[in-house]
Amino acid sequence: MRKVVNAIFYILRAGCSWRMMPDDLPACLTVYSYFQRWQRKGIWQKIHSVVRCLRRQATQLRQLEDCNPLNLSKYN
Repeated sequence: MRKVVNAIFYILRAGCSWRMMPDDLPACLTVYSYFQRWQRKGIWQKIHSVVRCLRRQATQLRQLEDCNPLNLSKYN
């Protein structure tokens, strides 16, 4: 399953067509069928929402650390 996810990320990152995937990845029809199935089930949207939430929390945490008057680490 990890190889399928890696193949989907490869397609998204490279911007190439499904049939242009390297030979060391699973078959393009297999990868595409998983992508479509997960798309229909809303899994990609759920992943996107979780990642967006985690990133927002990390940004807020960094902002709080920057506002902490006792945070002298940036002056060392």
